[in-house]
Amino acid sequence: MPDAGRRQVVTVTSALALVGATLALLICTEPMASRFWFAVAVTTAIVAAVAFLSRRLLFSSVVTFSLVALVLLADVV
Repeated sequence: MPDAGRRQVVTVTSALALVGATLALLICTEPMASRFWFAVAVTTAIVAAVAFLSRRLLFSSVVTFSLVALVLLADVV
């Protein structure tokens, strides 16, 4: 596999892993279904906005995961 193709595979795989981790955090923080889907919609909008501005999928996934983790940390503390 060429180097550029391998980099794209790693980027997409890492982004999908971060999306899964973000969904796991949202499941932990939002027990009600309506609030969960609202949180998923807002999180998706944040990912889309950051990806549109930066043109980097992995960067937008990391930023969004960090924001969700900070909200979870603030909720716990």
